[in-house]
Amino acid sequence: MLVLITVFWGGFALLSGAGGDPGVSLWQNLPNAGPWVALALITLIAFKWPGIGGTLVLLAGLASVPFFNASASPVVLFGVSLPIIALGAMLLLSAYLLRE
Repeated sequence: MLVLITVFWGGFALLSGAGGDPGVSLWQNLPNAGPWVALALITLIAFKWPGIGGTLVLLAGLASVPFFNASASPVVLFGVSLPIIALGAMLLLSAYLLRE
């Protein structure tokens, strides 16, 4: 689920400002996809180390609230920030339950 959220919002962020010449406009819009590239890297960490990755995903979700000003927009809060926070919590729970 985390991969789907990352790909969806990353693609949306990359393509949302694209227009005209696709190569140039995608390149100019690349900074919008930066947070989602970071989440993709955190997701890769979570595959290898669920505890560390869950902590990072949870922190990224909490950081997304002020970064995207999600507290002012319920759509952003419920569509972006809260799912990431919930998935980070689930990863932490999974790591706790699977520890040896």
